[in-house]
Amino acid sequence: MTPPNDHQIDPEPGLDGPPVLGSWKNVYLFVLVLHAVIIILFYLFSQAYA
Repeated sequence: MTPPNDHQIDPEPGLDGPPVLGSWKNVYLFVLVLHAVIIILFYLFSQAYA
């Protein structure tokens, strides 16, 4: 028989969510949009200085 446990144990510690943008979905969306913007900027620079 196990003794009773008075304090709760978090089954998944550290999985509260991202510190910015509210949710992981928003973080992933931000990264994808930023990636697209960087690709477009590199394309425009390569066209301007080719």
